Amino acid sequence: MKKTLLAIAALVAATVSINAMPSIDELSKLTLKLDKVNDVTYYTSDFVTIEEGQSDGTVYINNFANDMRIIASIDDEGNVSIAPQTVGGDYDYDTYETVYYMIVPAAATSKTPYEVYSERVNGTYKDGVLTIEPWNLIITGSYFSDNRGTVYTDNITTTIVAPNATATVGFWEDQYNDDWDFTGWVKNDPASANKNAYVVQEGKVVTVYNYDDAFNTAQFTIEGSGKSLVSVDGSAAYKNKRNTFNFVAIPEELTEEEVTPTDASVRGTIIDPQNVEWGNCAAVEPTAGTNHGSYVYSVKLALDNPLDLTVTGIESIAAGGNITGVKYVNLAGVESSEPFNGVNIKVITYDNGTTQAVKVIR
Repeated sequence: MKKTLLAIAALVAATVSINAMPSIDELSKLTLKLDKVNDVTYYTSDFVTIEEGQSDGTVYINNFANDMRIIASIDDEGNVSIAPQTVGGDYDYDTYETVYYMIVPAAATSKTPYEVYSERVNGTYKDGVLTIEPWNLIITGSYFSDNRGTVYTDNITTTIVAPNATATVGFWEDQYNDDWDFTGWVKNDPASANKNAYVVQEGKVVTVYNYDDAFNTAQFTIEGSGKSLVSVDGSAAYKNKRNTFNFVAIPEELTEEEVTPTDASVRGTIIDPQNVEWGNCAAVEPTAGTNHGSYVYSVKLALDNPLDLTVTGIESIAAGGNITGVKYVNLAGVESSEPFNGVNIKVITYDNGTTQAVKVIR
């Protein structure tokens, strides 16, 4: 009898350990959408919401494309499937009809809606990240019988994640009088410009997505003792566009209506592993040098998960002191007093207020 009970307990434990479809509460935390084209992430948006659909395994992903939602199904193994469906449209004044946009897998962008009817855009949900494999929008007429090309020049791979940082951003704002004469630049109140952001660290390279209202991306390299950052690249894009932008420095004081970015690198400071600052930057188009976003004078970034500063070869930025606390953070951002299996960031707090972040693999 005892062996039978143990066998049943083992069976129940094995059953419980099997992946189950993520709950709506879990999916609702995924609000930041990153689009990748040709292995470069261009466009970010934090307007996405995920809510329960009309049947088991079906969810609505709102504001996915063209401000419209798509219906997706997710099974117990985390497999995502999206059937061809319209996600909005426009009135064509040349043909006097409404044209529609239909989401299809990248391999089917040359097919008509009739031909692609049984195909699916696939994806996965794992470790708090919803990934949708390459897709595009085809343009079709009112009868859904023809293919008039794609909305986007290149196919897109999308990930939807939960923000893991908050950016407080200050902008330079251009001012005009009643006659629309330019009167100068003023600084706004950064406290009113909090923005959900997403931070990824790969070695010494730290990428910050969606840190301002222009959906800009900043990329930095941790240098020296792990107390400073230098910008190595940056990009941004707007809806229906897939253009690359440089992340560049601007003068400390703006005195003219047209501002010319400088050649200097944008530098930042790591206050501690969870707080980073940088400023005086803009996103500009590389060829024309035209600004496509607001001029930023201050960015303060608060991270949910600490940066790994051991990549610089220096174990700590703490100035000594007694240890007052230790916690472990896994790659999903979950904290524990004990290390998780796999990769951990061990965060040590000292009585002088400093912290130390060390990568630990268990």
